[in-house]
Amino acid sequence: MHDVYPAGAMSLVPITSTDRGEYVFLAPLPDRTGQRICAAEHDGSWYEYRMSFSEWLHRYLVGEDMVGPNSAVFHPGPGLLEPLPMSPDDRPAPRYGPERGI
Repeated sequence: MHDVYPAGAMSLVPITSTDRGEYVFLAPLPDRTGQRICAAEHDGSWYEYRMSFSEWLHRYLVGEDMVGPNSAVFHPGPGLLEPLPMSPDDRPAPRYGPERGI
């Protein structure tokens, strides 16, 4: 059996970006026992969150600081989901989430 990551290597998997120029990645924990969320601000600052992406997204949407200090912004919704194409001919349709009522 092979290690997925060579010793000392780290792999970031992009999972989303925001309308404010922030990027969110999934990354393995250094001891390879799980994964973490790495959020990058437009200025290049990185912040780590040890939680599931669904928890991170919920907190981001309700206005918590989830891309570093003073990064909170309230999104009244509904949220817009824009899936990426899975092939050159794929044209996925954007979808909107439910009204949030918050």
